[in-house]
Amino acid sequence: MVPAEAIEALGLSYGKLPAGSAAGGAGGPFESRPLHLSISWKTWKYSGEIRVAQPKRLPVILLGRSDFFQDFVVRFTWHKAPPEFNLDPVAKAKA
Repeated sequence: MVPAEAIEALGLSYGKLPAGSAAGGAGGPFESRPLHLSISWKTWKYSGEIRVAQPKRLPVILLGRSDFFQDFVVRFTWHKAPPEFNLDPVAKAKA
């Protein structure tokens, strides 16, 4: 799930997305809407639906889909200011 502000930075409008559904988190309930897209990073590609949280309700991008974590190892570097994270592709076993 991504904040509406993240897609607006790309020139997309939350208000123009299809109707959504209820979502929730530590800050309480909010609406999320679907967005179909294709993205790539190095050799990794994703094409499908993500959810976009209504404006001013989600301050960060949430990663948590099993397909993402099956393809990447995420390393957080908390001691840096600001903290950083790096994505390392997972080595796939050859069948």
